[in-house]
Amino acid sequence: MPTHPVATTLLSIAQIHPNPDQPRKNFDPQELADLRDSIREEGLVNPISVMQRGEGDFLIIAGERRFRAASELGWKEIDARIWPKETTPAEVELLALVENVQRTNLTPIEVAKGYRRLSEPPFDMSQEEIAGRVAKPRSTVAEFLGLLEHPQAIQDQISSGYLTVSHARVLKRVEDIPRRIALAELAVKQGWSFKETEKRVTGLLGKKARMSHRKRAGLLKDPLSRLWPTLLNSTRIGASGAWDVSYKGRYWQFRVDSAVLPDQPLLADWFRQMAEALDPTPEGVTPSKGALSDALASLGQPRLPKTPEEKAELAALAKGSTGPSPIYGWIYGPESPITLGTQKSTWDTFGVRDPQDGLQNILDEIIPQT
Repeated sequence: MPTHPVATTLLSIAQIHPNPDQPRKNFDPQELADLRDSIREEGLVNPISVMQRGEGDFLIIAGERRFRAASELGWKEIDARIWPKETTPAEVELLALVENVQRTNLTPIEVAKGYRRLSEPPFDMSQEEIAGRVAKPRSTVAEFLGLLEHPQAIQDQISSGYLTVSHARVLKRVEDIPRRIALAELAVKQGWSFKETEKRVTGLLGKKARMSHRKRAGLLKDPLSRLWPTLLNSTRIGASGAWDVSYKGRYWQFRVDSAVLPDQPLLADWFRQMAEALDPTPEGVTPSKGALSDALASLGQPRLPKTPEEKAELAALAKGSTGPSPIYGWIYGPESPITLGTQKSTWDTFGVRDPQDGLQNILDEIIPQT
């Protein structure tokens, strides 16, 4: 790619033509008039850049506003930097983009679109490379590119000057697009400063976060709240008060005090009642019954000793244990609620002095009497 123009000279305005791929599409009439007055009084400070396409035929690479102002002043010639005709279309576009995005009279959206074009084929520049080309911090390039992530309504407000880049940055924190647009319209209508906009957005997000926190804290109405006392207190477990039920929105979490866990028939019956209480589902609520069903299955299908070898295995396990958890692990499985619930319990917790007696007490509870 050429890095320098081949010449800087006076060219006939009649030989110069606008570039149809010019990054800037809109030219404010008042700004053009101001530039025309400035050129009339002070002359052309910076030459325009053109590429020679043929004999007496030049394409504007950068400086179309200066070219238009000079034309309106009736100039016949204008200072121009001429780039060689070997310059490829991609190089022409790159030169135009880089020069234009460095101008101070572009709207933020025009600058953002220029940066985005540099990131696309055939240039494929990273944000760091773009920043190096236009002599801006990478964070600035990233912030301008972020403007294009706003909906078109907000981009139009930025282009029109009703919202600043700072406004756009804080509005972007509102993920809900319709609400973001509504806030932007209110900011424009009421003339909010950046500080006021930031305050409103922070207040909105804070309210949303507080609502989310209340939801996470489990402050949800339990559709079965009136059922649990009646149901649970009908059992010895419920009467002891050693239970707790928490509604989590999609499921119920149950807790039973380990002191009542040896009472197997009651515990199994308790879980069955829980499952039956959730079917049919009350008031249209559709909770997940997975955890409850798993607990019921593990309690309702114990791995009972059937052979002398299995009974001997259980006896040996009881003799070497300090609590019921290993026994329950053998009978119901190591991950069953009853096993996990007694992991920290000892035989003494249940008034058992002899581990063998503890095993027998468990077997007496879960093996039907014949």
